[in-house]
Formats: sequence, structure tokens, C-alpha cells
Amino acid sequence: GVEPGAWSDLDELRQRLRPLGKRALAAATDGNHGRAVARMVHLFGWQSRIFVPAATTAARSRAIVVVLERFTPVVEPASIDEMYLDLSGTEGLYHHEPLEATARRIREAVRRETAITVSIGGGTNRLIAKLAAGRAKPHHTPEASGVLIVPPGAEQEFLQSFDLADIPGVGPRFQDRLLALGLKTVRDALRYDRAVLRRWLTPRAGDWLYDRIRGVDDSAVERRTA
Repeated sequence: GVEPGAWSDLDELRQRLRPLGKRALAAATDGNHGRAVARMVHLFGWQSRIFVPAATTAARSRAIVVVLERFTPVVEPASIDEMYLDLSGTEGLYHHEPLEATARRIREAVRRETAITVSIGGGTNRLIAKLAAGRAKPHHTPEASGVLIVPPGAEQEFLQSFDLADIPGVGPRFQDRLLALGLKTVRDALRYDRAVLRRWLTPRAGDWLYDRIRGVDDSAVERRTA
């Protein structure tokens, strides 16, 4: 087996693994190691399969939730690596500091107590927060440094840089349908009013898309146990 990080010299590691040929089978004990192994075989041009024990990832996910629940009681684990927080009503607890400052303290607390680095997106609803979290990743937006907050009122402007396929809920079939109508980006769809979208799609789908491309999402964050 190979312990990620056991060798700082990639040339030495390459020599040790060369007998495996072009296919490399890597086993990892947790998500962080899995990413390290995946990066390693990508650098070497190999194929890989990463096995991460479910119990390990679940435990690490729960550890993150424990930290988050110290900042707000409303934490909703949407998946093993995605959580939503509702900080409404907690402003006074944090002396009405900017949301970005609170988000950075949350990020640092998670890193310090779990050794896991997370990206945090913030906004007025789930849709904006999710998309902002994706943009907060340092490899995507270096200046964001892991945190990106979309101010109230800036939702539509923020969304104009996305493709429609980036919007949660726009699956492959819906994407194909939109492309057939000449709609690829949020900017494309913003040119049409609600009535046109309802006519082209269905009343329900047209209303849904009209709201989402304008940053409207009234789905609530609900407290759940990880």
C-alpha cells in the first residue's frame, strides 16, 4: 500500500510504483487521503480506483456537523460532504459582524477541530449559498480564499455568470430541452419573461426556471441529524 504524503519526492514515489504499470489500484483510509492519491495518479498519468470506507467518511461528516451546530442549531446535512446552515436570528450572538467574518470563523473552527478544509458560500437562500460555495473553492476563485458571500440584492447579477446546467435541479434531460430552445446560459434565459418560459416549457417548469435564474428560492433549511 501507499501512504499519501509518505514521500515528499515524487520521483522516488514514481520509482516505487512503476512496477504497477499504467494501472494503479489505490486504497485510501479517508476522504483527504483519497484526494491525495487521486491527485498523485493524475500527475503520473495512471488510472486509479479510490476506495474510501463509508464508516470513515460518515464519521468525518458527523464531526463537521458537530462543529457547525455550535454556531447555529439549524444545520441540514444534504449529503455526506454538503451541509446547509440557517444563521437567521443569530446576528446578535455574533455582534452583527459581517456574514463573511462569521463564515471565516466557522471555516477555521472546522479546519482546526477536524483537519478538514471546507469551502463556504453564503447568501439569502439555499440556491445562492450552494452556488457561492462552489465558487468559493480556491482553485476556482483564488481571491475568495474558501469563502464567498453574495450580498442581498446581488443574486441576479451573481447568477449571470452561470450556465443553466449549473443550477441545482436542471438535470441532463431538462438541459437538453433548454438547449433545443437556444437557452444555454442564465443570461440567455433572462431575456424572456415568465409567460414565454411557461409557454415553451410547462407552467410549472417555466415558473420554476423564471424564479431560479433571478435568485429566488424559498426552500427552507431544516435541521437534520447527520
